[in-house]
Amino acid sequence: MNYTQMKETLLQAFREVDFSALARAGRWNTHSVPLSCVHSSLPMRICFPGYKSKVQGNGIVYDYRVEAKLSEAGEWTAISHVNILVDLYFKAWCNKHMISEWNCWLISLAEYGTGISPARYGALSGLRTGPLPDNFTGKVAALHKSLGKEYNARGNARPFTTAELSDLIPWIALQEDINYPSSHHQGRKMPFYRYLEAVYCGAYAKSGHKISQVIERALIHSMLQPWDDAPGIPYSAVKNINR
Repeated sequence: MNYTQMKETLLQAFREVDFSALARAGRWNTHSVPLSCVHSSLPMRICFPGYKSKVQGNGIVYDYRVEAKLSEAGEWTAISHVNILVDLYFKAWCNKHMISEWNCWLISLAEYGTGISPARYGALSGLRTGPLPDNFTGKVAALHKSLGKEYNARGNARPFTTAELSDLIPWIALQEDINYPSSHHQGRKMPFYRYLEAVYCGAYAKSGHKISQVIERALIHSMLQPWDDAPGIPYSAVKNINR
């Protein structure tokens, strides 16, 4: 599905319940709808209403979260932008020579959603990804705490496959189009800028830019300027997509 079709799928699910009543009552994440994966067999669902949901006059600001099961016997866990950033960073760090392929795949996801052709990431399938260093999740958790946020380490319990990310990333990024629909906001372009920065940091570990910077940029949710000293990041390709 493209992003227009994905958005309509969500809105139809929201219409089938009294979303506004749930939001007014603060009944956060009490409803869930399974998501059909296109590229993988990863169990996925959306839970709603999310904490950013609110009723404004006759309108509703919709919010939801994406959850997945990372093992056959595992529990559902929310997957965040940061979980994706951490995973992408280590994939690129382990496979630095594939930076062009990572960029092309992410740009295609930003434009086509789950409708991306598997041929666009075929070269990335099966690439080796090392385990996270023992102290890495602790550092990510400390950074979250310093910003008054909480890191869900369970969302990085294991590496995702490229196929799984091709299902996950569009639904997670779509949150930004729905939460920030105005043309004055970046919508899903914002997380894709951060995803590109994450693979850049992994591939160019000596560039001076760190994954901690990218995570902080994602968490503060502001319209930040591109890194002008990182010409290898194809910001313009994401900037030019239609929302």
